[in-house]
Amino acid sequence: DGVVFVGADCGLNPNHQEIFVVPVRGTRAYTEMDMMTPAALGRELWSLVPLGPEGKKTLLCPAGTGSIGSPSVSSDGKTVYFTMVKEGEAYFHIYKIDLTGTGEMAPGKAASIVQLTDGPFHDYDPVELPDGRIVFSSTRLGSREEYHAKYASSLFTCQPDGSRIRPLTYHIVADREPRVLADGSLAFIRTDNFLE
Repeated sequence: DGVVFVGADCGLNPNHQEIFVVPVRGTRAYTEMDMMTPAALGRELWSLVPLGPEGKKTLLCPAGTGSIGSPSVSSDGKTVYFTMVKEGEAYFHIYKIDLTGTGEMAPGKAASIVQLTDGPFHDYDPVELPDGRIVFSSTRLGSREEYHAKYASSLFTCQPDGSRIRPLTYHIVADREPRVLADGSLAFIRTDNFLE
């Protein structure tokens, strides 16, 4: 009935000022030198319920001078997963915010924002799996892309509370933006050198 989106577009990760996330010919495709960040970055996380001109726009999470990206909604519509690099921090991590199911925070409650991942890694693109686990992209393997030596990203899973993080893929460039298909399997973007 609604939508969650990133507002206050910043397109530039403030902690990596030299890197832009650049769309390729108007698409969300990745260029070879993209940093380990979501495809779209903003400074605010919003909901619009119901979707349309009559909908109510609600600010769910401001990031200040940090960056937010990759919002996705749980299958029951009660939880939003997203990635954020906080002001003054260097790494993106996965967060969740619990909603009432209407795209708004529970009445009389402060935002229930919980950090799920931590450490010197970039974690982004979270999506809920049918069994309740979260799948996301991360640089946790520590491997580097063979041509430019940028950190590579692979897919990982974790429990809904962020525990038991396990690798799902092992790639030397970038596995990104996982999406759950109707049969429960995953589709994702795999970037290789020169977009091969």
